[in-house]
Amino acid sequence: MYNLLVVDDEDFIVDGLIALFDEKYGDSFTYFRAYSSPEAIGILQHTRMDLVVSDIRMPGMTGIVLHEHIIRLWPACKVIFLTGFNDFEYIQTAIRNASVDYILKTESDEVIVQAVDKALASLRTDDAAKQLMEEANAQLQASLPILQKQYVWDMLNGLDEGADIVRQFRELHMGLRADEPVLLMLGRLEEWDDAVALSARMPSVYACQQIVKNLWEPMAAAFSIFYDRGKLVWLIQPHRKKQADQDTGFMDWEAVKRHAGRILATIQSDCATYLHLKISLIVAGRPVDWRSCGAEFMRLKQIFYVHYGLQQQLILSENDLPSKPDPIWEHRFYELRPNN
Repeated sequence: MYNLLVVDDEDFIVDGLIALFDEKYGDSFTYFRAYSSPEAIGILQHTRMDLVVSDIRMPGMTGIVLHEHIIRLWPACKVIFLTGFNDFEYIQTAIRNASVDYILKTESDEVIVQAVDKALASLRTDDAAKQLMEEANAQLQASLPILQKQYVWDMLNGLDEGADIVRQFRELHMGLRADEPVLLMLGRLEEWDDAVALSARMPSVYACQQIVKNLWEPMAAAFSIFYDRGKLVWLIQPHRKKQADQDTGFMDWEAVKRHAGRILATIQSDCATYLHLKISLIVAGRPVDWRSCGAEFMRLKQIFYVHYGLQQQLILSENDLPSKPDPIWEHRFYELRPNN
């Protein structure tokens, strides 16, 4: 149902038009009457209006000034002006707006009704377009987690080298900053049974992801992807430090490393206690920029699944650099040990 306001300083015109519209449109409109421009503004300030039918010349305030108030309060409102022949060209020059129509006062009721029909059709078209956009936005919001994971997965596999990362992150509402580095952590659910339906396993996987997210949350955002039969990857980015509620832009990566050392065993024990899941974990020794995530992902996978693929329930602790680091792993070294 739409709201319709009739404005004129002559009572019989207002009452006559309301009667005409009520007979023609019935419950399609809720009707409002104003016998002056100030009275009309008072109604407009408290009630959304979809269509205003107004005289153009009234004492104290012209219809053109009233129109300025209408579009300020209700930009989508349609307006039909009742005008004399001498005002017609002036109005067309003064108001150039597709939502405004003009009718000579000498026209018949049929012409007035045609103008309201046109306005009503336009309102319905606008509403249909608005509903379509709302539905599209709702679908987009519902699909955002899928789109986010697909985009990050493509990055991890080197499929987005030419993409504008900052723009993509903004459009996908990633919750991570594209202009700051990120730390990778991998997980492996042990004893993954392909005979068990994936739909039956996924609640436990989601719960595992939630455990990790909750444990990281005081320190950092943790974005996770489940892939390839019981494997997980997390992309971790610390919250920026604040002073007096102001973002300093500082990320304390050393604090992140210390936090990782505190929570890895907790992740493992919580998954075992609450979900009856055995999990191995490895976290990188330093953050990398987003363009390097693919190479970092491949490097960690090789450590985790090739060199330590046969050991279960591994938990990583970063060790001091060896005096002669293995050139394969550059200058980073990891000691992985069973969590007995």
